[in-house]
Amino acid sequence: MLESMIETGTVVTRHDLTLRGFVPHKLAFRTVDFSGAFCEWDTIGVVPDSAGLYAFVLRNDDRPGELRVAYVGKTRNLWMVTKGRLPRNGGARGPQRYGRWKHAGETRARVNGLVTEAKRSGWDVAHWLSARPVDDIALHEQEKELIQLWDLRTTGWNRG
Repeated sequence: MLESMIETGTVVTRHDLTLRGFVPHKLAFRTVDFSGAFCEWDTIGVVPDSAGLYAFVLRNDDRPGELRVAYVGKTRNLWMVTKGRLPRNGGARGPQRYGRWKHAGETRARVNGLVTEAKRSGWDVAHWLSARPVDDIALHEQEKELIQLWDLRTTGWNRG
């Protein structure tokens, strides 16, 4: 099932992503056995303390140079979706964090499961982050534009 979702995902270049303000962040997986339904990971690197867009981008060694955008989302704070807490006051909302399935809400749990499936199928998964000003309407429109541009509704990762 995942292979067909990935095949319908959009191939992009590193240049495409960086032109749109995205910066790659590796995921350090806590899970070494990907046979289960979920895995856990930490997003590595300096995360901007701002609102923004984030993407899950897949890469496979069998396809050098090929990146595939699988999911795009928006957030009022990139720290919340990557670390599960805010950097200044430490306020936490665990269900908002990707990479921790135990307390994840419906969308987070579904995407965490898809990341697990991608890892099981031999794909490397990275978080690409793009800091943006806090403007809920603009963020929503930017997210919508990228989902349409990259046809992400057909992959099954983005829904709605």
